[in-house]
Amino acid sequence: MAGRPPSSTSSPKLSSQAPLSRVCQSTALVQEVLSYSELNYASYPVAFNTFAGCVRMQPASLRTIQVIAFETFKETYPSTVTVRRTFGLYGHQYNVATVLLPDGRRTYIKINYYVKPPPGCTSLLIVTLSDDYSDFTRHTVLLSRVAANPSQDQAMAPCGLTLATLASLFEVACAQLGPHPYDLFGRNCFWMADLLFYSVAKRFGARWLDGGELTPRLPLERFLREECGIVETAIACAVPSRYGLVRVALWVFAVVVRALLVWYYGNGPGRFLMQDDELAEWVEMWLKGDNLDANVPKS
Repeated sequence: MAGRPPSSTSSPKLSSQAPLSRVCQSTALVQEVLSYSELNYASYPVAFNTFAGCVRMQPASLRTIQVIAFETFKETYPSTVTVRRTFGLYGHQYNVATVLLPDGRRTYIKINYYVKPPPGCTSLLIVTLSDDYSDFTRHTVLLSRVAANPSQDQAMAPCGLTLATLASLFEVACAQLGPHPYDLFGRNCFWMADLLFYSVAKRFGARWLDGGELTPRLPLERFLREECGIVETAIACAVPSRYGLVRVALWVFAVVVRALLVWYYGNGPGRFLMQDDELAEWVEMWLKGDNLDANVPKS
């Protein structure tokens, strides 16, 4: 399994003594690298569109800062209802993106989809930042990770994922979610975390396969080589192979429930697609809408 990146101590810990907004505002990415924007004074967490808009207005040299890793985590707090009632099988899922700053330091972006907006925010799709990786990984299990080869010079062989392309993906997520509420069997945190992760994996698959890090290696490699679909891969990443019957049951449940949703909603408002078709639609929208370099400052 690929090792997790080292933590930095350049920002205060996420705690009651260090309010979330102060932690995010003081990250190296916001405080020292990006041009002054709403991210410098916003109340965190911020909405996807707020983050994307701030990235859009950065000079080209900053929009192309590399995002060198993208991960999915599952929370394992034993006190949470979901974890307790499912004996740890389920827990809230979210993504973490690792940003490689020009001086070699790293800032981490936590990407969440919640049932209802957190205090001080009006969006269900939110972003927080920290320079300390452990702020976002305590009481969690790493489900999946794609990362650029750390031995390669990122300036010479970038993985292709940048702040600009990440911001563009956030806009796709907002468009796809639209006005739809959080749905236990459809549009939930698993749905969002998986679509974000597998969109990143699929779009830049050649880069991840060319010496990149894949965790867990086998299921993600099979997915990138188009030997299996998103449902089978996500289950293989989340459930150990010794629980073969559990994997089969989860696959059947996921496919049947989605097929029922596709049938029930048809082509009307709130329509659903089968998981692999939906992923293809996301990636297609991402490629078409990935035009952050248009009508923005060049330097």
